[in-house]
Amino acid sequence: MVNIANPGEIDVENISRPSADELPSEDRQAYEVFIKDCEEESTRCKEKEIEEKHRWFLSHFSKNRKGDISKDKEVVILSYEEEQAKANANVSTSASSVTLEQVSQLLVNGQEKMLATVQNMIDKSLGKQPLSNDSSAPVSSVASIFQNLLLCLLSHRQYRHHSMVCR
Repeated sequence: MVNIANPGEIDVENISRPSADELPSEDRQAYEVFIKDCEEESTRCKEKEIEEKHRWFLSHFSKNRKGDISKDKEVVILSYEEEQAKANANVSTSASSVTLEQVSQLLVNGQEKMLATVQNMIDKSLGKQPLSNDSSAPVSSVASIFQNLLLCLLSHRQYRHHSMVCR
């Protein structure tokens, strides 16, 4: 008998799943299309990976105008495990460089400066004396804060995306 910690809860491990052959014909066709798409994507990724490895290997050599080939640097081929360890080390390094607290603080600072700038612009347009010195939060600095934040987030997202694709 299976010992369930909370008898009222469903354990995902105890749910039986049908095989592809047991699916209704409409669902089986959708399954086959899905698998075919996955296989094609896998093939494209593998081809792209092989092409990148060709370029990487050949980047160690050069050819002069006479057609003579010279080796520019030594080719060091890493095993799959060594490549994974190197990639994991890079992920750890890049992930630790930006914290959620830092991103939150950038957002808060940027919002405060933007609100102060907008409020001062509104006050000026109404002929009122601005509450704070508008030069302390010029629009360009607000824009640069958000630009830096977006660049930081996008570079982190692209790195995560790149490390998850075609592996």
